[in-house]
Amino acid sequence: MPERFLIDVLCPGWREPVQEKSLLSVVEVALALGVTRGQVQKLIVAGRLPAQKVGRSYVVQAADLNEFERRPVGRPRKGEGEE
Repeated sequence: MPERFLIDVLCPGWREPVQEKSLLSVVEVALALGVTRGQVQKLIVAGRLPAQKVGRSYVVQAADLNEFERRPVGRPRKGEGEE
């Protein structure tokens, strides 16, 4: 059993940038984010989480997952980003 999986199962609140693998499965992304596999697939289909389709499954680049985790939650305040 991979060490990363054990850490995520034993300490679900623990976060460390994923660098061991360059491509992650939907299940691995779900474990890293602490959400369900279905929620990850919804993020991918909505275009909020970049992914590539390999066969019938999606894979996410580790760099894209790390960038996604750094994004602020929610929508911007009124007036922010407008010029």
